[in-house]
Amino acid sequence: MKIKLLLILLLFAGAVSAQFKANAGADQSICIGDTLKVVGSGLGANDTGTYQWNDITFNSVMSSTSVFKSKITSSSTRNFELIVTKKTYQGTFISKDSFTLTVNSLPTFKYNGVAARCFDDGCLNLTAANTAVALPGNISGLRYFQKNKKPSWITASSPYIYCVKVSNNQLPLTGLRDTICYEYSDNNKCYSYECKPIRIYPNPIVQLNSITTCQASGPLELSKLITDPSTTNRPGGVESFRVLEAPIGSGVNLSTVITIDTKTNPYLYYLDVGAKNEPKKLGDYKVEYCFKNPSSGCQRCDTSIIKVVNTPKIVLDALPSD
Repeated sequence: MKIKLLLILLLFAGAVSAQFKANAGADQSICIGDTLKVVGSGLGANDTGTYQWNDITFNSVMSSTSVFKSKITSSSTRNFELIVTKKTYQGTFISKDSFTLTVNSLPTFKYNGVAARCFDDGCLNLTAANTAVALPGNISGLRYFQKNKKPSWITASSPYIYCVKVSNNQLPLTGLRDTICYEYSDNNKCYSYECKPIRIYPNPIVQLNSITTCQASGPLELSKLITDPSTTNRPGGVESFRVLEAPIGSGVNLSTVITIDTKTNPYLYYLDVGAKNEPKKLGDYKVEYCFKNPSSGCQRCDTSIIKVVNTPKIVLDALPSD
């Protein structure tokens, strides 16, 4: 009779064991830095028992409930085990299950850099310039954007174009500080982004006047033509004059018609307009002036026309004798 009862109990325990099974879920893949959330099962609504999640790799207990959450900060492959304990009046039953977690690293980037720019450089094609690439393998297909800027100064789709949306005169002399960001999601849906600084400098305002001068007045001091930049803004800058066009048939050598007085600061430039006995040198001279900001390297040029005319002659009629 005792043997028969023991067999019944063993059969019942086997039935309970067969109906009771821990389930840790399938193997998973995650990106480093993400949070892993897992829900295990094994106990019914009316069952009495416990759950325990163990990190087999690091030999630590993760949770004492069916759920555990953990931010994954290590790139190593992890193994997790679920232990479910079920208690009945027939005894205590234990079931185990486990899964493997593969941890994928985030995309990294190679930033090729953007040198400081001048306003007159215009828009920058970030895609064509290969400003940044995702690694490994120099993967293309990044998306460029600007954080907290609506609208962004970068076009919304490839090719991504960065344009300054203010005028040259609105840029501070120390340069506009801005930020370019780029992001990428790889085949594992791992996402990463970076932001890098960029600086845009204004180009100097340059303006020349066109004038008429008499040949008899001698060499013309070209600084008299300059309206902008003002005299106070020019010291320390890089100035240059050159003659682009001279009167046809004048025989003027464009590379030597301007002389420089290096004893002054800034240097003084003079245009040789010829002497009274050189009528061939009368006419229009097209002159270009360029000014470069020494700190930013940004420059602008302007042109003007210098009209060289002969000295007017005054002829008096003879006075009447009476």
